[in-house]
Amino acid sequence: MPSQQLNTAVEKHRSLLSPQSYDDDAVSLHSRSDQDTDSEDDKILAAARNSRELRARDRMVLMEEEEMDQLVVDSRAQQERQRRGSSLQRRGSNLALPNPIQALRKYGKTRSESAIHDPASSTEDLHDEKRQSRRNRRREKRDRLLREARDGEDGELMHEMEGGTMKDGSSTGESSDRDDSDELDRQHLIHVSDAKTAKKRRWRKWAFIYTTIAVAFAFLVLLAWKVSLDKKRSTTTQLKSNGTALFAPTTLIISLDGFRADFLTRGLTPRLNAFIKEGVSPLYMTPSFPSVTFPNHYTLATGLYPESHGVVGNTFWDPALQDEFYYTDPDRSLEPKWWGGEPFWVTAELQGVRTALIAAYVPNVDAIGHLYGPNSTEIQTTISEVDTMLDDLFQGLEQRNLTGIVNVIIVSDHGMATTDVSRMVQIDDVVDLTKVEHVDGWPLVGIRPKKAEDLHVLYEQAVKNLNGNPNFDVYLKDEDMPERYHFSNNDRIAPLWIVPKTGWAIVEKAEFDIQEAKAKNVSYHPRGLHGYDHEHPLMRAVFVARGPAFPHQPHSKVETFQNINVYNILCDSIGMKPVPNNGTLRLPLKVIGLHNDEEVLEQPEDPVPTSTSEDAATGMMSILPISTPSSTTQPTASSVVEDEPKRPTRPAKPEKSKEPEQSEGSQQEDTSEEPESHDDSKSSSWWDPFKETFDWVKDKFNDFVDKVTSAGD
Repeated sequence: MPSQQLNTAVEKHRSLLSPQSYDDDAVSLHSRSDQDTDSEDDKILAAARNSRELRARDRMVLMEEEEMDQLVVDSRAQQERQRRGSSLQRRGSNLALPNPIQALRKYGKTRSESAIHDPASSTEDLHDEKRQSRRNRRREKRDRLLREARDGEDGELMHEMEGGTMKDGSSTGESSDRDDSDELDRQHLIHVSDAKTAKKRRWRKWAFIYTTIAVAFAFLVLLAWKVSLDKKRSTTTQLKSNGTALFAPTTLIISLDGFRADFLTRGLTPRLNAFIKEGVSPLYMTPSFPSVTFPNHYTLATGLYPESHGVVGNTFWDPALQDEFYYTDPDRSLEPKWWGGEPFWVTAELQGVRTALIAAYVPNVDAIGHLYGPNSTEIQTTISEVDTMLDDLFQGLEQRNLTGIVNVIIVSDHGMATTDVSRMVQIDDVVDLTKVEHVDGWPLVGIRPKKAEDLHVLYEQAVKNLNGNPNFDVYLKDEDMPERYHFSNNDRIAPLWIVPKTGWAIVEKAEFDIQEAKAKNVSYHPRGLHGYDHEHPLMRAVFVARGPAFPHQPHSKVETFQNINVYNILCDSIGMKPVPNNGTLRLPLKVIGLHNDEEVLEQPEDPVPTSTSEDAATGMMSILPISTPSSTTQPTASSVVEDEPKRPTRPAKPEKSKEPEQSEGSQQEDTSEEPESHDDSKSSSWWDPFKETFDWVKDKFNDFVDKVTSAGD
């Protein structure tokens, strides 16, 4: 047959792999030949199919490969079973027969090795090798794409990998590009990516919210647990037994109002001096400014300066409340609006402490000191009687075997100084009272002007009129008030203050006319005053403590401190946690040694009355030493009245003059000017309030012991 020339001019532009034109002798495009590779399949299939078709085809190929793998596994398992069966037959016959399976394996291995080197071998023999090779190429390609995308490739590379199409020149391959499929897939990928991002953001948002709620709840639970734990610790304290009952830590604090520190050196207090030798104490305790009763007692109870707890005096005006505090008016003074801070009895209640703190108040020394003066015979008798009361109390503790169980703290709030007409000035002569709205305090005076612009006018008047008298200091609260007073940071403190030196006083003429009193030899009452500079020796207070909370050597001495520290000491003595306050001392106290007889508290020089010869005689006689309770003779109330010189009565006011309202001082004066009687009932009437106080304290303490004893039974 003659040869025909092939028409290659028309078909030369076509690819030999095109389905429309290919050689009949060529191996099928989709046949498993040794020339078939993944890269060739990808190029052709990517040009004819979209991404969905490619993914479907990949799944089919994987399924076919899995089926083929399963067939190979089954075939090998069957061959293994046949091999084991033939080996058993050989063992049974004891014949050394050749193993046909092993020979077949050797033959197959030899054939496969020869097929690798022989180009004409069948493609079926290379099925396993090609399949493994394709898997390796796919794995390498996928790892490379993921690595490049992770290293900063743009989203298009990932889109190409997911879609199965690669643009020419792409760093991820040389697949052909289909613009329509690529654009749709790219948009779909962007949409999916945005949806995933939004979902992640929502998830993170809600995760943050739920995490915050969980953390806050856990914090509240931990806080409640800690509070309950602290409360449990405070309530589960170690109990002590006196032989009949169990006692929690108990503290008895006794306040001796007006008991000056140097009263302990007069030989009138043998039991209190013995108590000092049994416990721990400083030489004296410094009160707070102003050294008057209400501010200092509330400082003892709260550990705060008066400017901090708000009770800045026995009397004061509150501009915010538009109301006046007056200490002897219960309808006003007992209202909670006046009392800031947290006193120790509130701290005990909040921390679940009950029947562990007993407070007693003894007003007799202060009352007699105001009435007769701190150097009078009457106050010395009162001091002796107070010491007797303390001795009875200590004996009661010893009889009940409570000396080593109950902490006993004895304190006072301030001292006392003697007054005299010669050491007084009229406030009417110092400032213009027509410009004054309120006058606070006594004996120091706080002035509130009616108009703010009059403040410096009144200040200049006071400075000018008192310029020749060095016994008075004038201060503006916000400008030159001494910092050691801690008496400026409160609106209840008046803006202008006139502070007299110890023993001096300033009064209104309507209450007491100084010139008239001097002319008629009238004494000023009260005869004793306090409220002066809190650091003056005549204002010093006392502090003595003994008990299990004070495990110090007997007669121990500590540095002198201010009464703002008593609150912390009280709380520590019964295991309470004190609230923040101005005090710094905590138990156990730091001891600096022991008291000794050589180091005795100096007796401050008390001003001596100099207004009249009669007053001077009274003052001289009042400082004479008297017998102590340990001597054979004791001063009695009747002898006091007999020995006291007769005091002049206050002259009657003229009928034309309007009688002013009686102040506390004038009321006390009238009381002291009653006709004296030598009747025993009359002479001992001043002792009745003291006796009632002692009986009340004794009854309360006995009730407490009875309750604890009955609870123990």
